[in-house]
Amino acid sequence: MRKRIAVFVVIVAFAVGTSSQEIKSVPTLEVCNAQINLWAAQTDISKPFGQEVRKAMNSLTSKDISDREGLIADCVMSDLKEIKAVPYEQREAKSQQLGMRLVQMNQAQTLLNLYGMEQRMRYFNFIARNHLIPKFDHEDQAGER
Repeated sequence: MRKRIAVFVVIVAFAVGTSSQEIKSVPTLEVCNAQINLWAAQTDISKPFGQEVRKAMNSLTSKDISDREGLIADCVMSDLKEIKAVPYEQREAKSQQLGMRLVQMNQAQTLLNLYGMEQRMRYFNFIARNHLIPKFDHEDQAGER
């Protein structure tokens, strides 16, 4: 369980680092729940490679995906801050109080994974469409990263 949370925190940290740097308010629990539930329902996350997911992803721009990743990251970070605010010995009890939110972290993690895969696929398709793979390979071989 701790390993899954650690992996999730790394994913969230990446999403936060790659999201917009503008100052914004932390979303409320209600906004987090509503958005995550809506997006999970729209993408049918129980079938991550199904037609419903492809249809839902194709309707989103790259900015839409980044914005969603940012909101999910903000929601998760808010929960993590709330848990870290209590003494270590009381964190288990606090985690149980946040039970519904922690269950929703699974949906959030799945959505972050789907959005991340979609972005990477779009980047690769762009590189392939514009015949940049040989240039990429050449520069990578030369040590440019």
